[in-house]
Amino acid sequence: MKNFPPHQEKIVKFLIANYFMEVEKALKSVDWRGAEKALNGIKGYQKVYGKDVIPSDKRVEMEIQYNKLNIFNSIVPIYLLAGLILLVLAFINIVKPKFSLNKPVKITLTVLIITFALHTFGLGSEMVCCSTALGACL
Repeated sequence: MKNFPPHQEKIVKFLIANYFMEVEKALKSVDWRGAEKALNGIKGYQKVYGKDVIPSDKRVEMEIQYNKLNIFNSIVPIYLLAGLILLVLAFINIVKPKFSLNKPVKITLTVLIITFALHTFGLGSEMVCCSTALGACL
């Protein structure tokens, strides 16, 4: 609040106080229309005074879809399973060197390559929808 000009500080304080007051009423009455109206007032203020930093609706929707995909949590089990399969195949190769492992190894490596491609897609999607630069992560 210290960074706001005095006039805007009063508006922001009013908007926030009004919102919390309406939420408190809604918790008692289970009628959230007042809280929604107060929240829309805050959104309106943000659209006017924060238009330079608020992402577009399209970008917000894109980020929501990205979060729903949950790419990184979905591919971890694939990496673990493929690694375990390759480890077992390596032990089999040590125990029975004449046993042909070409096909299982090729299938597992193909799965790993596809998973890595999905991982790369996820990183690219994160950079696009979340406006993250490569250097910001380091």
